[in-house]
Parts: sequence; structure tokens; C-alpha cells
Amino acid sequence: INGNGTVTGLTALPTSAMPSKSVIQEVSAIFAPYGDAGSERGSSSSYTDTGITLSITPSSGSKILVLVEGCSFGYQSSANTVSYFINLVSTPSGGSDTQLRETQIRFSSQGNDTARLFDSWSMLYPHTHGLNGSTAITYKCQHKLNSATYCWARYKGSQMTLLELKPWQQRLN
Repeated sequence: INGNGTVTGLTALPTSAMPSKSVIQEVSAIFAPYGDAGSERGSSSSYTDTGITLSITPSSGSKILVLVEGCSFGYQSSANTVSYFINLVSTPSGGSDTQLRETQIRFSSQGNDTARLFDSWSMLYPHTHGLNGSTAITYKCQHKLNSATYCWARYKGSQMTLLELKPWQQRLN
């Protein structure tokens, strides 16, 4: 600190000087609403990618807090129920998908008209990755039908934020 109270010679606080659980890296993206057809639309009872995807290269021993939200839409012709799933997976570079969290979005009504459902959804997941500090991880959302003709996980858009947290020691009581 110079005579004017200004910090000089320091462009960033070193990670070692940060307290446990500090955010040491942040990556985020906003995903635009998507159209009516193509790979953006869920039309299978198996998980398919939604285009909601984001990568980070975390430090060894850190945790990643994954935050993702969106506004979805699903419909089912001539039925009283519409139901679909949204899935969060992680994939280390060169590795395979690991399911982290799954949520079901469902609506039932009386009658057999076409069932339609707009819904907002969110997921929060603290991921202990166990990587060495030089491997990227890609997080993505997928969707699949349960009882629906089609579904769109990001019908009105979506956002994903990845927060890398400095490691900490857990206390045992």
C-alpha cells in the first residue's frame, strides 16, 4: 500500500490468500430460446442433448457449484398428462457422462384434450470432481420424454453458471 492508500504491485489475490470456500473461478452462459424442431426438441424416451452446455478446467481438490435454470415446455396430444425429465451430467475431457441430478416435470388434468405445460426449472449441484487440475469438465443438460409428444428444456431460454470453490477441510464433530 502506497502513501495514498492504494494497493500497488498486486494484480490479483493469490488463491492461497483466499479463505476456504471462496469462488476462485466463474464461467457462465445464457442460452437463447430455441425453435420448433431439430436437435433442440426432445422427442425420444432416451436422453438427448439440449444445447445447454458449459466447460471449466478446475484446480485439483476444488469443488464446482453448478447452477442451471430454464423455462421448458412439453405437450401430449389427446391426453390428460404431460411428463418429461431434465438431466444434468458431467463429462471430464476424454471421459464418459456421469449423471449428477435428474428432475421430472409433470402435469395432469381432467379430460383428454391436448395437455400443455410451461414450467420453470432449476438445479443446484455441488460437484466434487476429483480431477488433477489440468482436465476440463463439460456440464450439460439433457431431456427425455416420459408421457409427452415433445419437450423443450430451454423453450424460453436457459442459463448455466459454474462456480469453482476453493477446497476446504470438513470438520468432524
